[in-house]
Amino acid sequence: MWRLSGNSKKGYGFTYNGLNRLTIADYGTYSGSWVNNSAYDLNPVVYDKNGNISRLIRKNSTGGTRESLTYTYSGSDTGNQLSSISGYYNESYKSGTFIYDGNGNATSDGLRGLTVTYFDELNLPKQYYQNSTNKVDYKYDDRDNNVTITGDDRNRNIMRLKETR
Repeated sequence: MWRLSGNSKKGYGFTYNGLNRLTIADYGTYSGSWVNNSAYDLNPVVYDKNGNISRLIRKNSTGGTRESLTYTYSGSDTGNQLSSISGYYNESYKSGTFIYDGNGNATSDGLRGLTVTYFDELNLPKQYYQNSTNKVDYKYDDRDNNVTITGDDRNRNIMRLKETR
């Protein structure tokens, strides 16, 4: 529960299945009593027999569908790797496939247009491109903690996205 402005309280109620996996997140507001109008709800979240999310529906601010996604995974012999996502994402239909290297690193995210072009010797991502134009570089400290993320847009304008010390 939280409060943003005035006395309006907001919060989520959560429902879990028998294996303690989230299945429903109900958003509500409080003004004398709790009211749920389906805005921002997550309902339902469905899992496959391996515990991977296979389907989820997320609502927008008016209770309409923001995302309705179906997740497909490769067989258990490859570690339950996500192979594709399809459905409504950010209120428009999209689909994408995922590609992995021999070490199991995701090298391509077709849904968001991401391609990882370089991993270090510890299989940490060092560089990726979004839609083949926007480059992002990752730098790590001697304990492999992500320290900085920098990027440039298609005009090669450098921007610092994150720095942690």
